[in-house]
Amino acid sequence: MVDLRANPLRSLVFACLALFTAAPCPLTHASQYEQRMGLSHAWTDYPNWENAFLSGNGRMGIMVFGNPLEETVIFNDRGFNLSNGSTRSFATVSGADLRTIRDECASGDFADADNLAATAPQYRGGGDGSRHPGFGMFISIPPSGEVRDYSRTCDFRTGEITVQWGDTRGDWSRKAFVSRADDVAVQLLTAPTSGALSCAVRLGVSDPMGLPKSMVIKTSAAPAQLAILARYNPRLDAGYEGTTRVIVTGGTCTVTNDVLHVDGARALLLLTRTAKYRDHCEAQWGRMGPALDALPADYTALLRRHLAIHQSIYDRVRLDLGATAQERAKTNEELLSEQMASPNPVPALWERIFDAGRYYFLSASGTATPPDLLGIWTADCRAGWGGYYHLDANLNLQIGGGNIGDMP
Repeated sequence: MVDLRANPLRSLVFACLALFTAAPCPLTHASQYEQRMGLSHAWTDYPNWENAFLSGNGRMGIMVFGNPLEETVIFNDRGFNLSNGSTRSFATVSGADLRTIRDECASGDFADADNLAATAPQYRGGGDGSRHPGFGMFISIPPSGEVRDYSRTCDFRTGEITVQWGDTRGDWSRKAFVSRADDVAVQLLTAPTSGALSCAVRLGVSDPMGLPKSMVIKTSAAPAQLAILARYNPRLDAGYEGTTRVIVTGGTCTVTNDVLHVDGARALLLLTRTAKYRDHCEAQWGRMGPALDALPADYTALLRRHLAIHQSIYDRVRLDLGATAQERAKTNEELLSEQMASPNPVPALWERIFDAGRYYFLSASGTATPPDLLGIWTADCRAGWGGYYHLDANLNLQIGGGNIGDMP
């Protein structure tokens, strides 16, 4: 019997291994898939950004903190790595060196073999640096009474993140997903049931991101578009941008000091794309607007196009450990607390962990690459090991989930 209180992380790993080495394991292709999702009755804040809810399409990702009145959404991009300002280089390792390394390993001279393996490629540093968050979208809604009935969900089958709550104006809902079909982050804010939507929206960066002080950041705003432009270093013409198309239904829309103010609206639809430019960034800034304008200004239509790809892949596999519908409806916090207090696996928790793992793998995998150490998400450019690829055992772990998830 395992004491989960003694070492929760180790015990969870052992419990997971026990589940997936037991026989029989009901891992099957999906049919009439029961909806699974991550659920919380609490939002997170910036110091706890690891608890943000995530959505992505393999290239672009968002992190939703879920604060009902002071929302933060962090935008990530597969290309968002800091620039080191120099070229990384390698040499071709000779056949003679490979034979020497092999022979030294065979004879037990591991130190010499390791030294030659490290020096023969003649590695020179440079290239991409640490993974970094691109920018934040900050949404402020004036308070009106106490916040009640709060929930934050991530629907693994759709990639939708939904934040719901109530106050004196009625019931609120805010939704977001990142489309695989249209390569766009889609956010929909709707008016409360007994009032109108008024809010302020801006793009920007903040100190917790840990971005270098040498970066040059510019923002711009108009009633129909928000933009943020970044250059890594004044000496380098490398950078990135984010552009948001703004569609307001009802009400008025004005701009003050690069802040968008929406008053008396029924709904606000925000369509955002990101781009990384390794050179000539300033010449390429501002080109995303026409492509965003060509997209349908319809949340349901955009979601439907996304689901045709995302859901068909996600639904290939399901794991059923016999949890009841009532157990599966519990929040993440409730399931984790139950597992911490129990020496036996909590089936609903491990079903959710399995589903979450497949969801994150899918959402962080694209046509170019599988997930790196952080998937495609971070709110801090000082994450461990830079957050990028390391071509060792980590790579096997990063792509292994594609097999059990039927995502070759």
